[in-house]
Amino acid sequence: MRYKFFTRNFFSYLFLTLWLGGIFVFPSASFSQVQDPDLSLLEKKSLLQKVLDQKSIDIQNLKSLVPQAWFEQEDLTEEKQKIIEELDSLHDHEKDKKELLSLTLRLLDLGLDTRKKIIKESQMQSLIDSSLEKSDRNVNRAEDELDLHERNKKHLKNKIHSSENVGKEILQFQILLENKYENLTQYRKKLAENMAEKSLELSQWKKRRDETLESIQLSKTSIDSAKVGLWKDAMASIYHALETSNKTIFSRQLTKLPKTSDFETTLLEVPSDLLSRIENPKDKESLEHLRQRQREFSDALIRFSLEKQKYIESQFRYEKTLRFLLKDFRSNMLADEHRDWRDVANKFNPSPFSSIYLELETIAGDSMFVFELWRYQWSSKSEVHNSIGQYAWTWVIRIKQWFKLILLIIGLYLVLRWKDGLIQTLSNWTRSWVSGTWSTAFGRWVVTLIDNFYVFLVIGLAGFFLISLAMDSGFSQAQKYKPYLYLFLQYFLLRGLLESLVPMISQRKYQSFGQSKSEILAIEATFRLIPFYVLRIWVIWKGFFIFLGQFFAISFLSKWIGYIAWICLPCFIFVAVHRNRDQWRQTCRSLSPGQRWQKWLDRAKGKVWEPLLLLLGGSFGVYLIAWRRIGKRIVDTQLTKSFQAMVSRAILERSKKQKATKIDFSQLPEGYEDIFGPYSLWKDQWHIDRKDISEDLMQSYEKWKSAPSGKTSLLMGERGIGKTAIVEYFLQQCDGESRRARIPFGSYRKEKLFDFLCQEFFDQKYETENQMIDALNQMEPTVFVLERIENAVLRKVGGFDAFSFLMNIMLKAKKHFWFCTINVHTWGFLQHAMTDMNCFSYVYHVKGLSEDHIKDMILKRNREFNLNFDFSQFSYKEKSRWSYKSWDQKKREKDLYFRILWDFTKGNPREALFFWSSSLQVSQQDAKVLLFDVPETSILDDISDQGLMLLSAIAEHNGLSKENLCFVLRIQEDVVERLLESLDVHGIVFENKRSQTLHLDSFWYRSVTHYLLRRNLLYQGVK
Repeated sequence: MRYKFFTRNFFSYLFLTLWLGGIFVFPSASFSQVQDPDLSLLEKKSLLQKVLDQKSIDIQNLKSLVPQAWFEQEDLTEEKQKIIEELDSLHDHEKDKKELLSLTLRLLDLGLDTRKKIIKESQMQSLIDSSLEKSDRNVNRAEDELDLHERNKKHLKNKIHSSENVGKEILQFQILLENKYENLTQYRKKLAENMAEKSLELSQWKKRRDETLESIQLSKTSIDSAKVGLWKDAMASIYHALETSNKTIFSRQLTKLPKTSDFETTLLEVPSDLLSRIENPKDKESLEHLRQRQREFSDALIRFSLEKQKYIESQFRYEKTLRFLLKDFRSNMLADEHRDWRDVANKFNPSPFSSIYLELETIAGDSMFVFELWRYQWSSKSEVHNSIGQYAWTWVIRIKQWFKLILLIIGLYLVLRWKDGLIQTLSNWTRSWVSGTWSTAFGRWVVTLIDNFYVFLVIGLAGFFLISLAMDSGFSQAQKYKPYLYLFLQYFLLRGLLESLVPMISQRKYQSFGQSKSEILAIEATFRLIPFYVLRIWVIWKGFFIFLGQFFAISFLSKWIGYIAWICLPCFIFVAVHRNRDQWRQTCRSLSPGQRWQKWLDRAKGKVWEPLLLLLGGSFGVYLIAWRRIGKRIVDTQLTKSFQAMVSRAILERSKKQKATKIDFSQLPEGYEDIFGPYSLWKDQWHIDRKDISEDLMQSYEKWKSAPSGKTSLLMGERGIGKTAIVEYFLQQCDGESRRARIPFGSYRKEKLFDFLCQEFFDQKYETENQMIDALNQMEPTVFVLERIENAVLRKVGGFDAFSFLMNIMLKAKKHFWFCTINVHTWGFLQHAMTDMNCFSYVYHVKGLSEDHIKDMILKRNREFNLNFDFSQFSYKEKSRWSYKSWDQKKREKDLYFRILWDFTKGNPREALFFWSSSLQVSQQDAKVLLFDVPETSILDDISDQGLMLLSAIAEHNGLSKENLCFVLRIQEDVVERLLESLDVHGIVFENKRSQTLHLDSFWYRSVTHYLLRRNLLYQGVK
């Protein structure tokens, strides 16, 4: 794969190496070395001053002054330094040379765009002068040759009267040959005149630009009607010239020569028996002269073929120069310094749509110009051969074109036939590019986007390729269909954009506001009405212009078609509402419950003016509902909720509300710890389904069940996020054989993990890894669940062997379904510490629950205790105990507490249960909910770097023993003991007595991990 890639790009690497070598190996010469010694200092100063005034000078004089590379390089620091050093080394008597160097420094201080403009202006002037000179010379030469042809024909006509039969026949052939030669010369003269006309046109445009800009610059303060008329006329001419140039490029007129009716490039054939019938020696001399003239004519035809090629190349140079001149003229006319002129002459300015379309058309024209130039350079050789007469080359090209067409058809069939596989490949590649850690919803959105864009791209490329192939094959009419293809692609692109925006306005995805399906359909129908009508009118309008673009009447119709479209808009809306009047009636009745409005609706039923009433009532109601939905959605965003929770907590703390500091389960109802404690068991009635993960898991499981092949899934999330609950729910849904194991702490040794897997998954102990793999391959397809695989890792030398062994087992036992869970921070440093970590088929990142899910989870678990909760502490205002509190106010207080809880815990279920338990103050059946306390992060700032590294190691491994902490941190055990004593003062770390491992306390977990992430001492595992 790498070898193929290198060979494919070998020439690119070679060119890049030579180019860089040319830049870095060969140093640039100093200013004194590149100047032309033939020019005097005064001439050089005068020329440089013209350059600084941005006046055109001859390109040869410009190249003799300074290197051309100075006009193309952006960084000229080195050249400036050389000139400054040379300037400092001059003496006082060398005043002229100092002035010359100072002018050169001013030239180098100009911007790159200005310097490029200077060189282009000089090239333009040189092109105009050389083209005019060459055209005049060619025209004069052609006129002299025409005079010679005329004299030759007169001489031949005089001789034909005194000649005999055979001599007369030879002279007639000579006259015919002279006529053809004369036609060829006239054609050459016509080409020369065409180039002279275009050079004069270019010169006139340049002169007009300079005069117009100079007039506007001189009269900036005094604006009169004559100058405004000049400005408007110039802008109109620029727009017209740009449109003409774009049409010339799009119609490929640059490679077409002027037509003549009486010119033929075929040679004149003389009968072969003419020599045998000649008796007079003078006739033999005439025949020899005829043959000599034929050879001259044949050579002239070959020279003319080369002249045609040069003429076409001149066409390209002229068009490129003209487009630069027009765009430069336009940019100067529309510059900010001419704002007053634009404001006065604003009546001329075309509509924004027309100007934008012209800009896009001009950009497309520039691209098409480059493409046409490349295409001509590739095919110019074949055109010269065809003109000489090598017709075999034409057949070779035709065979190539048919071969391309066949390949295109086969490619289209394969691309559309294997669309699903290719899209899945692109999706998998995109997933691996973003580290394989996207959510299921985002993954489906990416696949849908690739699917739509894929088809759109295939249709577009195939259409352009077919049109290009048809044109290369000689079917020039195919060029007319290219604008229609552009229009087709633009229509579907804009239609897709509108189709994606409308559901966002109707909020179809979010149905938690109690809105009915009919209202969603009404919103979408209303917001589709006008935009889609405008889009269709635009397509029809553009298609109409493309179809009638060759007629002069289009300039008249263009003034009225816009008005006609806007006049038809009310009629179209009226018809659309009338067709869907049942839906609009239902919308109006549901949105306007007033009796008076209902009476009007009943009266209008079946009347001609009913659609008007339905449109007024329905549109206004739909507009209000749409903005209400969007407003609710904005309020319901995570950023808005977090901001409200942060501000509310600050206000409550400032009002010195009572806060709960720690959990005392002895003061809570009996059994409360079993349900809300950190080791509470999972139950069906408490389960909250995470559809984005569970549905995707079941889909991958069903695929594996239908065709058992190696599937590895990884569930990644922070501590207490709910990975075990997802595993429990998944195993309930599976109907096949499954085996489950939870890897114990300290299983980073390969031998220990090997013995554990033998004990959990097999009835016997194996001696080698291959024996275990063989046993797995002999088993029936099984679901293997491995939880807490982070315990198979220890961040030290040799601490990854067990994890590598586990990955190897999963990859070689290919017919089983492997499902693993891992801590998000462990996965983060594994991606940096180990290679080939993208071995899992599916990676799911478990995120926090939503605010509503956290609230439902806590309230469901409290149903067994029948407690009466009091959330009065979350009221901003103090009220009397006898004051009445409405149900709505109580609900707001409860929602405020759960929003603060959700924001601080980021939706982590275990953290939410912990801080909920710490918020309660129970007295019999009444429970007062207090504002829970949070850690002071300033305490973490006082902890030493070693202490922070210890906390990072515990978070990364989701728990470590003291011995393993010594290995990871590479410190002595007594140092670890001292660090733990300093942390124990604040209760940041606690020891699990059963596993004898150290963990972050639930009270500190959120603050510590956030602090370590901010200090870049901890990896997150997702981007």
